[in-house]
This record gives sequence, structure tokens and C-alpha cells, in this order.
Amino acid sequence: MSSSIIASMSPAQVASLTTKQIAALSTTDAAALSSAQVQALLTTQIPYISNADIVEISTAAIVALMSDQIASLSTKDVSALTSAQVSALIASSDIPYLTSAQVKALSTAQVAALAASLSSTQLGYLTAAQASGLTATALGNISTTLLSNLATPVLAAFNSAQ
Repeated sequence: MSSSIIASMSPAQVASLTTKQIAALSTTDAAALSSAQVQALLTTQIPYISNADIVEISTAAIVALMSDQIASLSTKDVSALTSAQVSALIASSDIPYLTSAQVKALSTAQVAALAASLSSTQLGYLTAAQASGLTATALGNISTTLLSNLATPVLAAFNSAQ
């Protein structure tokens, strides 16, 4: 397919693409997806979006994702999200829909950006490596109540600068 074909498709047509066709999208095709088209994607299609493609999807289209679509993103796609896309998820209040596996797949930079938006349950999913990358500013944005929910190995990963 070409990006012009993708751009001309209705949301219903995008929803009818096979998982093989979704997997075959190029980065240019992914960049051509509109918010309405992304919102029309089925949860069975979303895991077939490559992490190279996910970073090409506009922040407006990322914001259009529904809660079940967020949960269906692969861990590789979640870890590939750009800082602008992560900010868009924060602004759209979609962070609560990240699963435990998705939270564990976040980079330290993503965790730092999302720290104040993670729920107490999600904070409990953080690894020691993720916690060690949190800046003092990011930690300052987390309430003490939420910090108390961190597992002992995670708390032990903090250093004096944090």
C-alpha cells in the first residue's frame, strides 16, 4: 500500500485491514493514519503495528486511542513511544490503561515523564532499574502515599540524589 491509499481510506476500511496488512504498513503509511483511522483500529490489529511504525503515528492519533486500544499495544510499541507521544498520553489521561507488562517495558525516560500520572498499582510494577532512573523532580511529583506503594527492591534502588 502507499501512504496516499492509506490516507484516502475510511476508518471502516482501516478497521477491515487484516493483521498481515497492518504488519506490512510502512513507516510512511503509519504516519499517514488520521486520528479517526487510528481510533477505528481493532484491538486485534494494534499488536501488529511495528514499533518503527508506532513512532510515526501522530500525537493527535495517539490521543485518539481508546482505553482497550492502549491496553492492546505491545510492550515493544510502548517502549518505542516518543516523548511527544508519552506527553500526549498524559494529556489525554490514558496512562491508567497501561498494563503491568507495558509499565515494566517503559524506559527510564518514559517513567520519569509519566511518574506523576502512574497509579499506585502501576508504580508497584516499576523495576529497580526504572526507579533508579527517576530524577528528584520526577520523584517530587509523586505523592508520598503513592511512593509508599513501591516494592522494597525498588525503594532500595534510589540513591541519595533522588
